[in-house]
Amino acid sequence: MKRGWRYGLLAAGALVGALVVTLGVRHGGGEPYADLNTAPVLPESALQVAAQYPEPIGNIAVSDTGRLFFTVHPESRPERIKLLEWKDGRAQPFPSEADQARWQTPLGLTIDRQQRLWVIDHGDHGARQPRLVALSLSDGATALDLPLPPAVAPLGSFLQDLR
Repeated sequence: MKRGWRYGLLAAGALVGALVVTLGVRHGGGEPYADLNTAPVLPESALQVAAQYPEPIGNIAVSDTGRLFFTVHPESRPERIKLLEWKDGRAQPFPSEADQARWQTPLGLTIDRQQRLWVIDHGDHGARQPRLVALSLSDGATALDLPLPPAVAPLGSFLQDLR
């Protein structure tokens, strides 16, 4: 019986050792990534703050006319306001404060040529209803609200980029 345990422990140790070697070879042995930083293209004096918000900003979209829209990053667990427009020098819920209840975890944004703001809501990583929504920039009306099925956005998914 003792001999069986020894062989079992030896086999488990060999398996762990083989796994460590395989992962080291496959994934670079734990070396840090090379520093790929380069000199800035623009001097710091050429940059300006376009908007500020007290919570982490998720994604940003800017229309052809300069309207700036952004999401609050869903991993910061915003409680009420999740989709905003920077307007008149401050962040305002878009399209309205009442409309914010529709959002679970919006993140990705883009604006198309028809002046619609596209928003992807990953539905709390697929635990709730993920969706793709298009809002008219002219009046905030919903042009499309497409629920995404589990085959597209399963549990654990992280829908975020639209381009």
